[in-house]
Amino acid sequence: MNFRKNISLICGLLFSLVLDAQINPVAVNISWSSPSVGQLTADHWGTNDSGRGHTSVNTNMANFFQVYQPGVVRIHNKGLVQSLVNTTTQQWDTVKIRRLFVNSLNTYKHAKRIMFTFDDCPSFISTNLENKLPLTVTQEDQIAAFFAQFPVIIKQMGYKIDLYEFFNEKESAYTDFGASSGYWRVLNKIAVAMKAADPGVKCGGPALSYPSSSMYRGFIDNCKANMDFISIHTYARGAPTTPYSYDDLFGYINSASTHAYRNQATVVGGISTYLKSKNITKLEVILDEFNVQYVWAPYEPMHHNFRGAAWTACFIKSMALKGVNVLNNWNTDDGGSYGMIGTNYFSAQANLYQLSNPYLRGTMYDSNDASDQLEMIPVKAADGTKSVLFINRTGSVVTLTYVDKAMGIVNDMALLKGFRIDSTTQVINTNPYPTYRTDIISPVTRNIEINPWGMVLLTTNLTTGDGLSVPNVKSKVTVYPNPTRNTLTIDTDHNQFNVEILNNLGETVFLSKNNKDLSIATLPVGTYFLRFRTKSDLSTLKFIKQ
Repeated sequence: MNFRKNISLICGLLFSLVLDAQINPVAVNISWSSPSVGQLTADHWGTNDSGRGHTSVNTNMANFFQVYQPGVVRIHNKGLVQSLVNTTTQQWDTVKIRRLFVNSLNTYKHAKRIMFTFDDCPSFISTNLENKLPLTVTQEDQIAAFFAQFPVIIKQMGYKIDLYEFFNEKESAYTDFGASSGYWRVLNKIAVAMKAADPGVKCGGPALSYPSSSMYRGFIDNCKANMDFISIHTYARGAPTTPYSYDDLFGYINSASTHAYRNQATVVGGISTYLKSKNITKLEVILDEFNVQYVWAPYEPMHHNFRGAAWTACFIKSMALKGVNVLNNWNTDDGGSYGMIGTNYFSAQANLYQLSNPYLRGTMYDSNDASDQLEMIPVKAADGTKSVLFINRTGSVVTLTYVDKAMGIVNDMALLKGFRIDSTTQVINTNPYPTYRTDIISPVTRNIEINPWGMVLLTTNLTTGDGLSVPNVKSKVTVYPNPTRNTLTIDTDHNQFNVEILNNLGETVFLSKNNKDLSIATLPVGTYFLRFRTKSDLSTLKFIKQ
């Protein structure tokens, strides 16, 4: 008997070795027990919105925000300031302001903070800043006094803006006003006047694109006393007609940790380093516009597809590790070419952002892949649950092996659940912009294939629902008796549901639909996990079969 058992074990071991050889396993190591490498917060999953189009509450966007809970929503659009003033009276138009905010702030009510960008000064005070006409001292004082009225109006209306930014991408104005004096003087005057009107406001800027070291150092040196954050913009590449390969684009991710895209040396890392060298801790570093590309037409597919989502995930990790406090994707819903969502589409980036809550918010840990094919974002939440986003940075299928060991769970696959975003999760529709879904991986097996430029998220968080289009609310479901011998009863108010029972190796051993009384007499004695799935939720319960 023992001889036969040994032969069986040896044969099983040999079969496993042959199987592993065929799989060509990827060696992955996650240092869960080592010191953390940084934090990934809701603020790293911020976004932009124009606000101007909200003549009513944008229900589609509000539902999206309810699920993913953005850290910061930045309200910005070119001409936004001019659209809110009365050029006849040369005052802020309170009717227009109320119309904007009553709908926008209700749309954004699930965001933790709201940023408002003064994109320009009003035309009745000065010609557009981009026309390279320096302001007189009188004009500077007029602008400061005019902008100081805005937070007072907002407060009187009962609204709350957490961050005020001025201006937006005024590189020519910076040059024209004098790199070391004029432009910084204007920004300081505005901040001082606004804080005098409302001491609770937080101000910052200058929201320059790809700023040189002299630009961001000049802002820090001259404005640090009156500002609360420094903001910049950066995009991965320019026009869609520019030849590139996906391998090249993903290869830039590693260099992005020390260089901003388009060869702007040490912009992001340089800001953090400079702040540390000056022992300045009060300024938040905000990258409040980023995406794959800054030229929107002709259509750039990576704004919507799974490759763009994978690139975004890599970029967010890189910037968070370099000390960026806030990251705002451009943008949420523009009605077409580059928004994450729209009336008739839901991009792969939108799916990624929904998965961020709660799985990709918490303490980050170091990881490495000997094959250099995977980017990983390992995160441990405050409740101790662990999640890892595995990103394939190559054009070939990568097989991740022994995922239980990578997740710190040995021989207990039922303690994991997983999600997938890649080429297989695109939904075919008639809209020119593709819609994606997030596929649930069930059951999670020890070896998982990750498709080219695709993503797989694994987590030990089994209690959070994963409807992804509705709020994460755990179903009220219990099972009894527990332990049990022959039958298991499901106590739930749901009538439409699926049941899956897994053993402690993650193997499915029982399936049922809409049945609350389960006959499990034939199951071997042991520990099992019951997955209870409704249209909008997944719950996992442990029970013992005697």
